[in-house]
Amino acid sequence: MKKNLWISVPLLSLICVGAHAAGTPTVRMVRPAQAAAPTAPQSTVAAPQAQAAAPSAPAAKTATAAPTSSASVAKPAAAAQKAATSTTKAPAAKAEEKPSVSFGLMFDTNYTLQAKQQDDGSRSQEQDFTLMPSMKYSDYSANVSFTYVQDLADSKNSAGFIDPAFGFSRKAWKLNDYFNLGPSMSLILPMTDNSKNNVGLMYNIGAALSLSVNTKTLGWDNWRLSTSVSYNRNFTDYDTRLDGNPNTAYRIRQRYNIGYNFTDQLSLSTRFQFDSNYSVSGIVRNSFLHFQSLGYDINDVVGVNFTHTNSNSMYKAQTYESNLKFFDDTSSTYSVGLTLSI
Repeated sequence: MKKNLWISVPLLSLICVGAHAAGTPTVRMVRPAQAAAPTAPQSTVAAPQAQAAAPSAPAAKTATAAPTSSASVAKPAAAAQKAATSTTKAPAAKAEEKPSVSFGLMFDTNYTLQAKQQDDGSRSQEQDFTLMPSMKYSDYSANVSFTYVQDLADSKNSAGFIDPAFGFSRKAWKLNDYFNLGPSMSLILPMTDNSKNNVGLMYNIGAALSLSVNTKTLGWDNWRLSTSVSYNRNFTDYDTRLDGNPNTAYRIRQRYNIGYNFTDQLSLSTRFQFDSNYSVSGIVRNSFLHFQSLGYDINDVVGVNFTHTNSNSMYKAQTYESNLKFFDDTSSTYSVGLTLSI
């Protein structure tokens, strides 16, 4: 299995919420990260996912030489002769590695199709393109994602670019032999007409903690298990959108991830996500998202995936029946994705 670029974490999370600032997100499926721990938090506008990282060992302090006696300085002749004639070389001192800056770039595109044709004959389909440059220094990493979404069923209704998402993360701390804990932060700046005019978004900030299981310690080498919780806060010019809907003040998101590697190239990734969106008036709206993605790495650069996603509000608006299903004729989608990572 190729090593994923450390910028990933959830790229899904970066794209899932894009143009719909502060509301229930429209899902933009992106090839899910295969790492055990999720990346970067998602904001309520468009969340970056980020990947986490560990502190380098502190530089060794130069020891102060202790005063020595003349007896310790003078070597016996026999010892000196042995040292002079010995063919065994002393190991060379290993130079301390200094942290360096490295850069990465990921391009991702997905074609998404509504699972079933609707009664009125419509069937939504769209194409999204994401470019994510990233940088890493020592135990810290940063990335920014730019995503363009095109509505293929109705070109006039194309979403265009969604708000760019900035992600910042640190390598996970090793808590013990079984668990790692990784922090990350996100920042969203309004670039779209919807965010600037309808929502009145000034900016969105978020923070997340991800807990991953060291499955190798348990002897589960092929498994990947992790969970995360994130908090995102919207800062807006007004409490009510221009379309009459209340703005979301903040969101709490929980994620549970399970992955399995069949081979070095073929893997399965799943996620269940639960969102609690709190409006400025105190009303809480809960929503969910889950996906199952089969990924295949052609080589260290190119990967493809096939994904089923279902996302919706937890309850129906009129009847308050549960919307939580594995498959739904209206909200389920299929997507095929291609990822290039360098």
